[in-house]
Amino acid sequence: MTVTVSTFYKFTTITDAAALKAEVAAFGCSLGIRGSILIAGEGINATASGSGDSIARLLTWLRLDIRIGEFESKESVAQSHPFRRLKVKVKPEIVTFGRPDILPSAGAGKYVRPENWNALIAEPDVVVVDTAHGHSRGVLEMVRALRRNFPELELIVGNVGTAAGTRDVPEVTFIASPGRGVDGAAVLDHTLNRFVKELSARPRMLTE
Repeated sequence: MTVTVSTFYKFTTITDAAALKAEVAAFGCSLGIRGSILIAGEGINATASGSGDSIARLLTWLRLDIRIGEFESKESVAQSHPFRRLKVKVKPEIVTFGRPDILPSAGAGKYVRPENWNALIAEPDVVVVDTAHGHSRGVLEMVRALRRNFPELELIVGNVGTAAGTRDVPEVTFIASPGRGVDGAAVLDHTLNRFVKELSARPRMLTE
């Protein structure tokens, strides 16, 4: 038997995380859903598995909830459940940034579709700091210097592949203040996989 695995998140202000946790847990269990669902004042983050119908019903139910609303999700197929049971937890943050006073739902960098990425980095007022491993002392020092001297500069930094990197690089890249979101960074829209699939489906141009 195959199962559908869905991954999704949504930054949105949730004032009753404990109540939402109980509702999600009850509805998810009634559908036989397994996985991990994190809820915080800044939103929801989840990876869940179940039958195709159960996952579809869960996603529809969440999107109809006024506290959450529309969000994108990614689905894949597995031969069996990757999770033993359903865990729904309330956390200080859905993505650990170490700054619970920063509210991503209040503002974030602009999202850029993959097909527009090259045009963005070609603009004269955009600086890209791109190394094999962005979580290094040299990169962090460079970013700090750029931020200090050019606070309004459009800055793109990457890449990172560890939990510590996802904490430290944004910490020096974003312009952030308590009670508001983060500004000053462009974020590649997470529909990259979809874009690649669209490209591969297009007829190839043959040249002599």
